[in-house]
Amino acid sequence: SGKIALVSHALNPDSKTMPVEAIFDNRNERLKPGMFIRVSLLLHTLKNRLTIPDTAIMTRNGLLFIYVLDKNGSVEERRVMPGEDNGVRIEILKGVSLTEEVIV
Repeated sequence: SGKIALVSHALNPDSKTMPVEAIFDNRNERLKPGMFIRVSLLLHTLKNRLTIPDTAIMTRNGLLFIYVLDKNGSVEERRVMPGEDNGVRIEILKGVSLTEEVIV
């Protein structure tokens, strides 16, 4: 992980990219000055909400569902209603409770 130090306002219209300077822990010296990297940024967090990893959501025929373990240890398919998505985790508004185990 790192910290963004500077964001350029010059967007490249062809690649849809922009220069960003970031500070990283580089004790292993794998990063070199002037290197280019591709990153994904988490722009906001979803606090005090029931969220699951976005990789746990499945889509079939336009419906969203997840798999949960029931109290007997059996796998159950469950339709869910998603809320906000920050690109890493998805808020679940309906379909699963805090006490249930979601299969990822």
